Amino acid sequence: MHSAPWEYRGFFWVYVCNEHLLRFLNLRYPRDYNTVPRLYFWLFHLLWLFPWSVYLPATIKLNYRGTDRASLLDRASRMRLLCLCWAGFLLLFFTFSSAQEY
Repeated sequence: MHSAPWEYRGFFWVYVCNEHLLRFLNLRYPRDYNTVPRLYFWLFHLLWLFPWSVYLPATIKLNYRGTDRASLLDRASRMRLLCLCWAGFLLLFFTFSSAQEY
């Protein structure tokens, strides 16, 4: 699986394979992206997400473990945990990608 100049294999190949999979693996043609050091990547995200990154330390104090499975508070705590895990997964995923998305 590679990408080379003047090779066209259809929409699926170009959009899914070349633009997503091969870009993540640093095998895409043309190579039109750069990476930054991982520390800068995380610091830039704190800067770019500025209004919300101020509240990041407050997430430590939130309740992620509910008291009762049927209560509304338990549902809210599980939703907070899901959102935090999803955001963390995306940031970790793009930290190790060759095409870091900002």
